[in-house]
This record gives sequence, structure tokens and C-alpha cells, in this order.
Amino acid sequence: MRRLSTLLLLTTLAFAPAAHAADKGVDPAVTAARAMMPKSQWDQMWTAMSESQRQMLAQMGGDAKADAMMDKLTSRLKALMPYEEMVDLQAGLLKKYYTPAEIKELERFYTSPLGQKSLRTAPEMMRDVMGSVQQRIVSEMPKIMQELAAEAGE
Repeated sequence: MRRLSTLLLLTTLAFAPAAHAADKGVDPAVTAARAMMPKSQWDQMWTAMSESQRQMLAQMGGDAKADAMMDKLTSRLKALMPYEEMVDLQAGLLKKYYTPAEIKELERFYTSPLGQKSLRTAPEMMRDVMGSVQQRIVSEMPKIMQELAAEAGE
């Protein structure tokens, strides 16, 4: 009986820290950060940035050597901020700018179907907005430049 009691006590002590950690659960800020920037989206962002740089390089007359250099550059830049490090950074920033209750609300929203849709559509919406802004700037730029030139001549 004493052996059984000792075994139960040792088992309880051995699993107590794990049970306590499980009670705490995962940090809501980390969960929200992962939901706001899933690994797949992180990878897509790097691919898009690399492709954008590659297109600019091609317009400047880049060759295969330059293309290979771009691959190496992208790889090294990605190594500067691995995904897990970005998640930790974003979780820390969430804690800086939001209360614990707000972080839990963000976590609930961004892990919901609507939150996930919002994250998927946000880049496309931003492209649309920026496209409209750019069109307006291009169409109004000559007029603005004339006005500035006239003001400078005063």
C-alpha cells in the first residue's frame, strides 16, 4: 500500500507542471498572431515580394545570373525573420497595444470563418484601393504640378 501511495505521489508530482501548463492553455496573443498571419500567407508574402523584385530586375535588363542572385537574396532575407519569430513579435505587439480581453476578442474573430475571410480578402481589397488611389494621382498630377509651379513663380 505504501508503495502504491508513493507511486501515486510521484506520478502526481511528475505531471503537475504539465497539467498546470495545460490549464493556462496557449497564449491568446500567439493564437491571434498565427491566425492573423498563417504560415501559408507568410510564405505567399515572401513569394510575392520576390516576384515583384524579379519583375523589376527583368525590366532593368536582368539576366539568369541576376535571377539566381535574387533567389539567394530572398532566402537570406527570409532567414532574418523566420515565421516563428514574426509570430512572437506580433504577439508581443498585440500585448502592447491591446488589453488581454481585446486580444481574446481578436483571437475569436481571426479564428472564425469571417475573420479568416477578412484576412484572405484584405490584400485584394488593399490592391483595389491602392489602384484607385494611383489612378487618381496619375490623372491629377499634371494639374497639381502646374499649380505648384504657378505658386513657386509668385
